[in-house]
Amino acid sequence: MSNDEIKQNINNSAVRRENLVREFVAYEYELEADKQVKTMRKKVEEIREVAKVCHERDNVNLEGLDGSVGSLIKTKAIDLYRNYHSLSINGKAIVALGLNSTIDLSFDHPQSQSTLFDNTQWRTLRSIYKSKRYVYEEYDSIFSILNPVFQCYNEKKPFEINWMTAYKKVKDLEKKYDHVLDASCSDVSFCVFLVFQTLMLMKYQPALFKEEIDCSEWDYVVKFWGVITERLFHDSGLRLKWGDTHITLHDTIAGGNLKVDLRIINDNMVQRYNTENDVSVMEAAEECPSDAKFISDRFKLSIENKTIIDRFLLNGVKIYSVDSLQISGLEIFFVNTYLAENGLYVTNEFKRFKVDNNIKNIENFINLASSLLCFRDECVSISNRYNEHLIKVKNENKSSKRPVNEVDDDELTLKQESIRGTWFPPRTARTPPPEIPKDLWK
Repeated sequence: MSNDEIKQNINNSAVRRENLVREFVAYEYELEADKQVKTMRKKVEEIREVAKVCHERDNVNLEGLDGSVGSLIKTKAIDLYRNYHSLSINGKAIVALGLNSTIDLSFDHPQSQSTLFDNTQWRTLRSIYKSKRYVYEEYDSIFSILNPVFQCYNEKKPFEINWMTAYKKVKDLEKKYDHVLDASCSDVSFCVFLVFQTLMLMKYQPALFKEEIDCSEWDYVVKFWGVITERLFHDSGLRLKWGDTHITLHDTIAGGNLKVDLRIINDNMVQRYNTENDVSVMEAAEECPSDAKFISDRFKLSIENKTIIDRFLLNGVKIYSVDSLQISGLEIFFVNTYLAENGLYVTNEFKRFKVDNNIKNIENFINLASSLLCFRDECVSISNRYNEHLIKVKNENKSSKRPVNEVDDDELTLKQESIRGTWFPPRTARTPPPEIPKDLWK
């Protein structure tokens, strides 16, 4: 055989090999595509079948609704679930909240789950599940202590003079109510500290008050809210953990990938290892965030609150309600979630404040300080109840993880049976939505 014939045979062989490779790849693509189509068809059929039988036992029935409120929010969430990434932010909120058995009543029409109800039904739900209220009487006396600061404003004088006068008054109070020297005045000292930090913000961080200047969410956290929150929890026995860390889940909850801007933690040593127990959380955003950011942070808070409630209940602690904070620039929102019915959690926004740079309004900040003190007290109360539970369990030589089928406490058992599955929204547009919780209803 000549060299030319050999070369020709080699070339023909290479062509045949290339054709075979292409044919093989085509078959592989076809097989993979067929496999994915069958998988998706199966999921769609499962979702459709699930949607047909979704019937929750919350027994919250409104005029004009077919079925209960819990059944409606879950059925609609299941119906929209398969198109999650193509939904509007309100559609995503309907899915995320519904698949977590939660209704968030803090939104007005036409945002989030409010679109699932007419105005009358939404108002009825808000009247049934009224917003939480803090009791401020314990801190009423603080206003009179700070009154010299509030009374020193003179509208005829320029900002610089009013600011300096208020500053001197605050510094006098700071010396008089030193929480390091006298722990009994810690709450007064915090209120003085908050007013002082607000004055500092007005004078030395004016950019934070200007919408035309681009400030990040961490500008507001580092320069104001972080300082305030850390001071708030001094000597509370709780630790603040900042910066996109994972919330602690009960060991029966799988597949969680929920990161939190701030976790307020009860630390507990178990067999020489520290266990972090979340008692509250905070989510932060820049000033005037987009609807997408604000709404996603809000339903994320609801999910985080739910996981905290579930973890305490599954560990045998009677904690059914959790407060949390949402920051948007210099605005702060107080949010509560509680396990209200069998298979239905309810979220409400119950307080909001905005810090402005008008020194005339400085006395309004005492209301913010009082609300923050009440929030701290709620966190400390949850932490103390958990610690008392651990001591009781240790004394009784029992496991701290109480099984659901233990019936020596009817109230706790009823709440444990009211818990429903948790669903975590995908973190990116490329991440497929997790599967629908198997225990979404009972």
